Amino acid sequence: AAMAESLSLNQCANGGISDNVNHLECHEGWINGNLNASKAAYAEGDFVPYRVQLTGLTPGEQYTYSFSWDILKSGKHALDYIGSYNYSVTAANACTGAAGPCPGTTTTINIPPDPALGFAPIAGHFTLFGGTLNSVGPYTSPSSDVRAISVTFTPDQANAVLAWGGHISTPVNWGNGNTASDIKGSPYHMSNISLVDSQGTSVASGGQDVQLSAAAVFVPSLINITKISNADGTFSFESDIDGMTLLPIGDAGPTTWFLDRGQSKTIDAMKDGEVTITETSLPAGDWRIKSISCSKLGVEGEVFSYVYPDDPATDSAVFEVDAAGTFNCIFENEFYGAPVLEVIKKVVGPNDDCTTAVRDDVTGYESRSIHSGEQVKYCIWVTNTGAD
Repeated sequence: AAMAESLSLNQCANGGISDNVNHLECHEGWINGNLNASKAAYAEGDFVPYRVQLTGLTPGEQYTYSFSWDILKSGKHALDYIGSYNYSVTAANACTGAAGPCPGTTTTINIPPDPALGFAPIAGHFTLFGGTLNSVGPYTSPSSDVRAISVTFTPDQANAVLAWGGHISTPVNWGNGNTASDIKGSPYHMSNISLVDSQGTSVASGGQDVQLSAAAVFVPSLINITKISNADGTFSFESDIDGMTLLPIGDAGPTTWFLDRGQSKTIDAMKDGEVTITETSLPAGDWRIKSISCSKLGVEGEVFSYVYPDDPATDSAVFEVDAAGTFNCIFENEFYGAPVLEVIKKVVGPNDDCTTAVRDDVTGYESRSIHSGEQVKYCIWVTNTGAD
């Protein structure tokens, strides 16, 4: 007899590497084909969002879904562990395009750390839309290069969506030359294994496999931008690489982002190219850019420098970045106060002195009646009340 239940495994296409988008949502949708550089852009250390659509379920029946992922390929680490689906692509919506109703009842359950890792992973969880998550595990190894896990759940509707993330390995955990960017082809495989009911009977066949191409994974250049100023304020910025908008990690844009006094943010540049960081507006009042300095970690000297008033005025740092480089930029601002002349004029008798008491008297010495032939004396004080 034909199985009523079915599985459809999808992955998040968050926009191509050259697309001028924030890569924080599934701009190209959830797809079951190969994610290449025209559809996706992920850094080493990111979590790729995955979901499985489970349809034709019997509400109230307990099911167990099993899947696997490639932890190694050619001896190098690929998707080394699993976590939350929206950890990196923070605006990913696992219900988009899914068979409804979705989200329905939403539950989460923690993903246990994989004891085979040898380091503490970033904590994460499974999310189920359309039912209750009951249990997770255990981890198994179908082969030396593959890990697998099972998730048991009870749907309360005929269609449900289970979502999680696959972590792209990084040299932070495995050392240089041993991670995903060192593998050619499409090393990031996630695969269905099976869906079984409470009796252990297979009710939907596995076998579906989705892949992420190595061309869609970049080794980021990290650019740390710090704001220094002699007074509090909020400062506006825009940044790009070869004309493509770059936003600090966690900023939604679309183009402008902000720094407060003493604050730092980090930009994840996903390719080599010319980076421009522009301070587009200063707080209200008498402010100026005092200096801009950018340097590359491990390289002597600066990749960009501006100092007021020695250099031609600018509000932008412009420099080249390359893969795996770390850059530090400091934008220093100064509240200086424009020159302001205060002029006070008083009128006194010809033999009176221009004293501070006369100057500070707010009611007297403003006018004086005189007769023909009499003299008066004017006292005038000029004060610069600005800072320059």
